[in-house]
Amino acid sequence: MEDEQIKKIIRSIIKKAGPEKNPEVSVTTSESHSFEYEKTRLKNVEYFLGTSLALRLTLKDGRFGIATTNNLKKWGETLKECESIAKANKPDPNFTGLPNIKPVKKNVYGQELEHYAEEEIIKNVEESVKNLDVTVQTAGATKTMTKSWFANPQAFQDQEISNHLNFSISVKKGGATAFESHEQTKWFDFKDWALKAQDLCLKSLKPEKTITQITNLLLDYHALQSIIARTLVPAVIGENVQKGRSPYTGKIGKKVCGEWLTVIDDGSMKKGLFQSQTDGEGVKTGLTNIIDNGLLKNFLYDHYSAKKEGKASTGNCAGITARPIVGATNFMIKPGNWSREELLKETRGVLVTEVLGAHMINSLSGDFSLQAENAFMISKGKLVPIKHAMIAGNVFEILKKVDAVCKETRQEGSVIAPLIRFSEVQLIG
Repeated sequence: MEDEQIKKIIRSIIKKAGPEKNPEVSVTTSESHSFEYEKTRLKNVEYFLGTSLALRLTLKDGRFGIATTNNLKKWGETLKECESIAKANKPDPNFTGLPNIKPVKKNVYGQELEHYAEEEIIKNVEESVKNLDVTVQTAGATKTMTKSWFANPQAFQDQEISNHLNFSISVKKGGATAFESHEQTKWFDFKDWALKAQDLCLKSLKPEKTITQITNLLLDYHALQSIIARTLVPAVIGENVQKGRSPYTGKIGKKVCGEWLTVIDDGSMKKGLFQSQTDGEGVKTGLTNIIDNGLLKNFLYDHYSAKKEGKASTGNCAGITARPIVGATNFMIKPGNWSREELLKETRGVLVTEVLGAHMINSLSGDFSLQAENAFMISKGKLVPIKHAMIAGNVFEILKKVDAVCKETRQEGSVIAPLIRFSEVQLIG
């Protein structure tokens, strides 16, 4: 469906629903090209094109309905369905109206990616898997373009276009394996990341057994980000705090992490994977200082959850398919002063590159017991690979034991993080 047709449908829904029903309309189109390799041969090529419309209506007494469709031509039926759901719902005294939003002009992120054809992506992948000293198990790349529009009775926000390029590779040699992935809003050389996977795999050969001990723990990008996304991110979501589902309830202004740790969320961050002018309900995005040198400063809110506390939204609404619905954008642990080389040289302990089981961490309590993958004992900068090791403890407790933060950061999903050192963590051999 053409862009102008989409705009016309959005305006028609707003007009037909009427301002008294507080209509909110979101439309997203996604187009992607994916290339999957098995070893060094192209196994599968996929093309996807999809459109989705989400509609939320809210009556004066707070009763609301939500309806979605993948067929925009059926928007009239979707509107009727949404009206029926709203009328059948219960009043909500916490609803105080929609947020005040302003019109937004068309904006494009990662525009240079639009100029790269399928053949160039395939060539990039094929060059990346050539002449490696390891066996490529799988490799793949995906280029995605997402367009989004939003409107309510106050304003129409024109499309935001976001282009992403993703590459991933899994390699093996001997009994060692390694995985690497990277995503950007601009073109990059996949070979660099294939070589990183190769380097990690080769370093992981001939692992030794280790003993159970309390030691310093260095969490590398993949491992740290998977843990943070499961624990720290939900802990600072305002809705979770209000419902008592966060260990940080009632702790604003108190020390919750080591003083080396500063955490922000910034939906407007340049070059961030989730940079956007506005959030899922049209509110302007911006920077929220969450933790400042270990002190808890703020939580993340959408309009509804913020108003329950008499506050303003932080621009973190994740959509209109629920209420409230709050999420992180570019959630960043700010870099420190250590280079990676300095930190490895000055640390005696264990470096963990990957963990298995992060999805099993108790998000509320923070208790974890995770298998350490591509893990190494460190002594004076020397790395010795280890096997059959686990790390265990409590995420919110070890965050209080951060004593060194690396300069270099990297984004995986919504989380941007550096290499971080924690003191006194249990390693199980």
